[in-house]
Amino acid sequence: MIHPLLERWLGIELPVEDVQERRPDGDLRCFTSEAEERYPARPLHELWEEIGESRAVDVRKQLSDLNGEERRLCVQRLWAEQLGNVEPLDDPKVSDFRVEDVEAIRVERVVLQVEPGIVVPVLLLARKETTAGASVVVGLSQEGKAGFLRERSSVIADLLKAGITICLPDVRGTGETRPDESRRPRSGATSLASTELMMGQTLLGSRLRDLRSVLRYLRSREDMEGARFALWGDSFVSPNSAGFEDPLVDPLGDEEQPVSGPEPLGGLLALLGALFEHDICAVCAGGTLAGFQSVLKNRFCYVPYDVVVPGALCAGDLDAVASVLAPRPLRLEALVDGRNCRVAREDVETIFGTTKEAYSGVVENLIFSDKGSVAWLVNALSV
Repeated sequence: MIHPLLERWLGIELPVEDVQERRPDGDLRCFTSEAEERYPARPLHELWEEIGESRAVDVRKQLSDLNGEERRLCVQRLWAEQLGNVEPLDDPKVSDFRVEDVEAIRVERVVLQVEPGIVVPVLLLARKETTAGASVVVGLSQEGKAGFLRERSSVIADLLKAGITICLPDVRGTGETRPDESRRPRSGATSLASTELMMGQTLLGSRLRDLRSVLRYLRSREDMEGARFALWGDSFVSPNSAGFEDPLVDPLGDEEQPVSGPEPLGGLLALLGALFEHDICAVCAGGTLAGFQSVLKNRFCYVPYDVVVPGALCAGDLDAVASVLAPRPLRLEALVDGRNCRVAREDVETIFGTTKEAYSGVVENLIFSDKGSVAWLVNALSV
């Protein structure tokens, strides 16, 4: 039916009847049986894993030729290139401040404006008799302060008894600032993260900027002059069993995933926060990823979109970050992979081989564990 039009428009004379010469499908195959034998097909995630590992190895080789301070600055630069802008834009301004005493505990509710239109609610807990310069633990998680109060109340109580001040911020998109409660691919959190990526930024990088703004505010307070700071990142999601069967669910659909994905944000912020903030005395990262490389070990992955960092392996992965924190006390506990399955401790030690090497002179300051320890945090702040 198009022939008369082609003739009228373009002057193309075509035969009245189409001549169709159909070829057998075997003639159209480019991947012949001989080619299949020579180039056996492999799962795509295995190729990605090899490519990612080669990039991380290149970074490790580059870092091995540098001294301690040069290594730290190089890792900072590499991660800043992947995360986007991680520098606080301005000194945070207190837009709301409320205080009350609950028995022996002083409770402060602070709202910080860290950027135009961006606020970070902060909860500060301290014993009323706490003196200036006391140690401060900053708790970080996807669920924010509410998650800590619900899931780690006994730990918080023990830290308060030890005279340690607790700071629980809701960085953007977490806790009470989250756009919605869904973690689906088409959720508000995913939309926010994708917008950041389209603007050349990552949501993880912006959240790191919020954390650094909170630390800047804490340092500006007279009652925290000379304080020692620790970062405690945690996840409240139970891991999947190692032998579970991955459901065949459309990863981009609206159907709810029948398995739980990891929530590695808290531990990622704790590690990255210590990388960029030199006065962090101790780091505890729980329930976070054993590395972005672990995401590539299986064709299934349940990592939320808002912690994705394109090019993370080009920055040496989390092993590079942890290695330059030496000799500061570091605890890595209950780490998971991209399927939210617990990674065995011996495998974690292998993954963080460069970190173990960096801590060889202070092995007591590096802990790989399957569960948390209040005593460790208290002792690490007293070192």
